[in-house]
Amino acid sequence: MDPRLRVKLLRSGVAGVLLKLQFRAGTYETEEYRAKIYNLPPSSSVCPLCNAEVVQSVNHLIHHCNHLNAARNKLFSSIRVALGPASPACSSFFDAPDSIKTKVLLGAPSDDLNIDRRVDIAFRKFLLGVDALRHRHIASSYIVSQ
Repeated sequence: MDPRLRVKLLRSGVAGVLLKLQFRAGTYETEEYRAKIYNLPPSSSVCPLCNAEVVQSVNHLIHHCNHLNAARNKLFSSIRVALGPASPACSSFFDAPDSIKTKVLLGAPSDDLNIDRRVDIAFRKFLLGVDALRHRHIASSYIVSQ
């Protein structure tokens, strides 16, 4: 994405919505996506953030990347508050497999629009943090390689 457009989107407040749409559509520029688009070998899709020798996919960023633990903990704390810590919905969410959690985070509706809105806001904040970390990492690795 053009850096000037990215800055403009961040300032307008729609960047979180755009990131969520990219995650839902599978077009967020993870290393897995880049390898697919540019026909690179799978070995080039390793996560540069955590260096865990695993593919950097949407699932990895949301659930497993060690570099994002603090942001993920904050996200899940916000979700716990949004769902109500003692509610059946909360235990259902946290006991669910990652694939179900991902669907909820990407916008699968519940019976309560207020909860959906709070989950959406928390997830968009998480995505903005992920995107900022990725861009800082890309920028710093570019500077190092110069």
